[in-house]
Amino acid sequence: MRTGANSGECDAHDEIERVKDMENRDIQNLIDSNDSVFSLVIAVAKRSRDIAEKAQEDRAELNDKPVNIALREIMNGKIRVVD
Repeated sequence: MRTGANSGECDAHDEIERVKDMENRDIQNLIDSNDSVFSLVIAVAKRSRDIAEKAQEDRAELNDKPVNIALREIMNGKIRVVD
């Protein structure tokens, strides 16, 4: 356990790094599970654009970047990548 003035900062930094590592593994698994990285990139780009445009039309504020939302949708099976 860390003590001192910066212990909260260090704990938050460690948590951010842990989440980034998990996300990187998830993305690598997604890449490995698709036959075409190109198709995956195109699907994420198109879905990201749709999310951003819909948010702008609805004047809605997104809690995350459109690309992150699109990646999660694909990882969760909401969107399917086709070649």
